[in-house]
Amino acid sequence: MIVGIKEDVQASYTASFKRRMLNWARSVAGSSLGFAQVNWSADSCATDGETPIPILQGEAEDTGKALETLPLRYRRPVELYWMWGDEEAELVVLGRKCAVDYRTFAHRVIDGHRLLQAELARASECWRRQRERTEAVMTRAREIA
Repeated sequence: MIVGIKEDVQASYTASFKRRMLNWARSVAGSSLGFAQVNWSADSCATDGETPIPILQGEAEDTGKALETLPLRYRRPVELYWMWGDEEAELVVLGRKCAVDYRTFAHRVIDGHRLLQAELARASECWRRQRERTEAVMTRAREIA
């Protein structure tokens, strides 16, 4: 039964969303978010002389700002899910950290992913419109000059 719920949670995000969230988790590792550990997967850090995966700081900051807009009941489960190892996470343990049943925890992660993806899309659209306005102003300035 837990396997089905894990699959539902994993189905709530795309590969690019997963990459973005792992980037965010690496960026806040060691910060004061109140998490005691980050579960580093073997492919996210170099141990045998390979180049480590870089942190895309701007994207991580944008993701963090979007996370801050989520209600706490969704934000905390999403943060825990990604900070403690995403697919490898034991939902029962993570649910206990939020003082809820693992099924409730899983549904909050799924709903949190949906809300976070909507917020990231909204912010992306705002940034796109701002860039268009800036480019229009620059084009107009060049025409005048």
